[in-house]
Amino acid sequence: YVLVSTSREIVEYFFDIFSGQTTGNFVRDLRKDFYTKLINIPYKYFIGNDKSEIISKFVNDSERSREAVEQIFHASYHGITMVLFILIMFTKHFILTLSFFLIVPGMLVIIKIFARRIIFTGKKIQEQLAIFVMTLRDFLGGIRVIKAFGAEQFESNKFKRDNDEYFNRHMDNVKVRAGFEFIEGWLMFLSIAAVGFYGGYEVIQGRLTPGAFAFFFLALGEVHENISDFIEIIGKVQTYLYAADRVFSVIDEKVDISNENEKVRLPHIKGGVVFSDVYFRYDGADEYALKGVNFNIKAGEVVAIVGKSGSGKSTIANLLLNLYDATEGKVSIDGKDVEDVCIKDLRNQVSIVPQETFLFYDTIANNISYGRDDIAESDVELAAEKAYVMEFASRLPESLQTVVGEDGSNLSGGQRQRIAIARVLLRDPRLLILDEATSALDVQSEKLVIEAIDDAMKGRTTFIITHKIAMAMNADKIIVMDEGSVREMGTHNELVDLGGIYSNFYKQQIQE
Repeated sequence: YVLVSTSREIVEYFFDIFSGQTTGNFVRDLRKDFYTKLINIPYKYFIGNDKSEIISKFVNDSERSREAVEQIFHASYHGITMVLFILIMFTKHFILTLSFFLIVPGMLVIIKIFARRIIFTGKKIQEQLAIFVMTLRDFLGGIRVIKAFGAEQFESNKFKRDNDEYFNRHMDNVKVRAGFEFIEGWLMFLSIAAVGFYGGYEVIQGRLTPGAFAFFFLALGEVHENISDFIEIIGKVQTYLYAADRVFSVIDEKVDISNENEKVRLPHIKGGVVFSDVYFRYDGADEYALKGVNFNIKAGEVVAIVGKSGSGKSTIANLLLNLYDATEGKVSIDGKDVEDVCIKDLRNQVSIVPQETFLFYDTIANNISYGRDDIAESDVELAAEKAYVMEFASRLPESLQTVVGEDGSNLSGGQRQRIAIARVLLRDPRLLILDEATSALDVQSEKLVIEAIDDAMKGRTTFIITHKIAMAMNADKIIVMDEGSVREMGTHNELVDLGGIYSNFYKQQIQE
């Protein structure tokens, strides 16, 4: 007994080390592949998939996948140990061992009956965990609205419902497992009792020595323990494999782009832009966002795109950045179709200042130099100076080394926009897109941001996407969008004299 027990513990120790190292490498590589795929998946994937669901897959489901592999290792260990002891039992008493395994057909039926229910309840738990992540994301992201509307109790009640639902799903899984383990254990102990009765009779009849019977029972105990563990592990693995499917659904996502090495290199963009009969429709949408858009912009021109919300202004910016491919027609930069141009060349020379600037939880300096690790500190400071970032950063305790809060929460909207402009100035793009860059700013912040924008536009092709006529008036060319189509095009004076859509905008915003 001492020899068998000691040997088992030594084997389990080394097995646990091996299993831990293997599963650790597995989840590390799994998350690396997951993250790499996320980086390379087209932008439209993130529009059509909830970010909370993606986070849940990366954190929760990848961990369940690791546990699935770990449990498979343990199932293999218990299976090998079980077979070893069964062989020993057969050498000691063939009939006695055979009588123990009369329960096997019944066990297989029980496993089949319970397996589907265990998998189903396990799926429900994983789905509810994803809902928890979504609820927490909405709470943290909308905390200002929650506080402003006094909706703390509403949010508390919503979480209580989700929490109770998780408990109910957990208990469904617990009850199924408990029922399975009860029946499995009961049949197992009945089998052991039968072996004890028959083996005792064999000892009394002198056909089996007490020592051999004691050793047989020791081996039987090991077999029983390993069978129970093996069956329990199989139930867990089936649940965890559902989580693994969720992770691999992302890793297996098709990336519909050609090899970058085969694409046209465009290391030096001049900035000429042509839209040739461009149509575009978002996935799942019935209507086209762009309908037959045509325009020709010369390198170095400042172009304003104006129109009401939903007229297609920002869609033009998305196509310029090749975040989406045109449904029909062609978008060209310097005569090259953006779909055929090396993405790295394009994104290095086309930059955007969006309406809502995203800042990383990092220093102001690192947010300005984001994506570049070869930038001198003096260059960062110069960009910050030109974008009027130093106007407020100099008053902070650590100046440009001050860490901004999550998404820049400890900065004003104007301060965040100036950091975004400094980021663009540092990159020195040949083509600049300003997407409603001043729409949400107060008068003082807007004035400073416009001054920074004026400096940023010098010597480069610039698209100003705006609904403010004041931002468009001095542009070389103004494109008026309405319901996805180009309705008017010309200079400010030409469009005012035309007396159309732009003229009405001008009267509403300037003259009134």
